[in-house]
Amino acid sequence: IYEEPQDFTPRSDSSDAQRLLKELTTGLQQSAAFPNINPAAFTDNLERRIINPDAFTQGKGTNFCGPAVILSQLFVANDPVGYVTFMVELYKTGSAAYNNGKSMVCFQPKERIRNASGLLPNGRNTQVPGSESLTDNPADQMLLLVLKDKYNTIGGKFRMGRQDRYWGGCTFKNVVYVAKHFLGYRYNATGSTFGG
Repeated sequence: IYEEPQDFTPRSDSSDAQRLLKELTTGLQQSAAFPNINPAAFTDNLERRIINPDAFTQGKGTNFCGPAVILSQLFVANDPVGYVTFMVELYKTGSAAYNNGKSMVCFQPKERIRNASGLLPNGRNTQVPGSESLTDNPADQMLLLVLKDKYNTIGGKFRMGRQDRYWGGCTFKNVVYVAKHFLGYRYNATGSTFGG
């Protein structure tokens, strides 16, 4: 059961986000924090994501389905200005905070996460019409990895290839928690994890 976001949940407009993106990325230099993400590819990915949040998917052969839904439908689609601000700060400095209307949620991803961003070898999920290849979207990779680094309830350390295993996944409870803690949503939800 889904409850509409309460008044404190940030909302913004995609046209404002596009203007802000141009302002924040003019002359953007290669990030020292994310050495495998080209600034032009990063900016292009953000612009395409603002225009079409639904194209943000988990990629092919990953367990990022829960994080991808949270990020595309609750973050990018509802608060594109917050998304752009967060992502550009994260790219430039290696850390960022998001104001979800109740609190500031801070992210400081580990070096292995930052170094893996831009290198995930995953293609387009052909089961999702209109989806884009995760391989060609380094900002999407970055956000998925950074989110999982902070909200890892499955356990274990990230190594390349773990995006295809349990490390990349979320329990149902974890999806609801991330929506509440990171994005400030309130939910009444029923469901199960791994079909259980």
